[in-house]
Amino acid sequence: MSVTPQQGAYNRAQIDKLEELEADQDTITTSEIATGAVTLEKIAAAAKPIYHVVGVGLFTTAGGDANESITVAGMLDSDTALVVVQKAGATPRTITSATPGAGAIAVVMSGDPSTDHKLGWIVVRAAA
Repeated sequence: MSVTPQQGAYNRAQIDKLEELEADQDTITTSEIATGAVTLEKIAAAAKPIYHVVGVGLFTTAGGDANESITVAGMLDSDTALVVVQKAGATPRTITSATPGAGAIAVVMSGDPSTDHKLGWIVVRAAA
């Protein structure tokens, strides 16, 4: 099949790309796919998520010492937690660890973060 501008509103780059795909022996064309072979239901069944989001949020540090606790309803100690400093406070601190636990993430900072650090967090759970 040779593609020409008379067959549609194609620009030169699109025609070149179509001809390149046509020359590729591994390309599947729509005429090779049976009607009804690809449906949203079939795609949904094949594209199952590997993780589910348990919670996501922005936490303001409480200060007092290097330990912070972010409450996450329904969180399990087998979940995965990711915590980042989104906005450092007047005395910038870093996160040294973030440990998931039942109902909370235990965060240890490099020092007392005071009450002016913003920590972004997300907790995910492996899909069953």
